[in-house]
Amino acid sequence: MRLCWYCFFLIYLGWRFRTWTPGLWGLVLFFSELACVTLLVFLSSLLLYTGAYNRISLSREVRRTAPWIRSVGLTLMLITWVMGGIVAASHTVLTAFLATAGAIIGLVMLLVKPGIDRALLSDLKQPRSQR
Repeated sequence: MRLCWYCFFLIYLGWRFRTWTPGLWGLVLFFSELACVTLLVFLSSLLLYTGAYNRISLSREVRRTAPWIRSVGLTLMLITWVMGGIVAASHTVLTAFLATAGAIIGLVMLLVKPGIDRALLSDLKQPRSQR
């Protein structure tokens, strides 16, 4: 659920960027960010649904979606940094928010998410009586 709120915040930042950046690049970057956010929410929802209703195949789905989630998250990080770089001279507060949001999502995808996946996969390997 926290990821969804974070994604809505990223969409808001992207919209602010879009309103302050006229032309093709503003539109392309905003819709690229929107596509990444949509894909992240979809993949996270898939894992949430699998964990709730089909726990047996959860470990397979985590292994299958982990590279996609990581690559989309890192792409989103790069997009937010490029957005921040474009508006750096005229809108410093938006630049700070975009740079911070990009750094947070990059750190989560590189450090936190793999650890959570490893812990989940090792927990799913244990029989229910040992948990």
